[in-house]
Amino acid sequence: SFEIGKPAQLHIKVKGNDLVISAIAVRIMYRSEKELLLEPQAATMTVNPTLLGNGWVSPINTIRVGSQQKEVSADLALVNGTPTGFALDGEETIATIDFLPIAAGTAEIRFDQQQTAVTSKTGEKVNVGFGNTYYTIK
Repeated sequence: SFEIGKPAQLHIKVKGNDLVISAIAVRIMYRSEKELLLEPQAATMTVNPTLLGNGWVSPINTIRVGSQQKEVSADLALVNGTPTGFALDGEETIATIDFLPIAAGTAEIRFDQQQTAVTSKTGEKVNVGFGNTYYTIK
């Protein structure tokens, strides 16, 4: 859970066993029926600097607020330019979203299954499991 007015973080992670990957695309969405529980203009996404220092580039890193101020989406694309790809064996944080909770309630943060993908070094799509998450803001 998070507290109103206190800076908070969400960590975007990938987990795999003995995978060699070359690309990751992620879209995370948050929608509210009434009011947003977070300050959208204060939300930022930072790619794990360790990845950026080891052959990864991030051509897409954006947070957008919907036209009616009731939804926020975060898009991230990472590409590994090394000849060997990235060996994923376990869990790796790929990015962190920093935000400021401004209202109490329950927030569902989910992955867009059409826009989220992991690609192996051989160019094959890797099966991705999605874990939607609910957070309480007090």
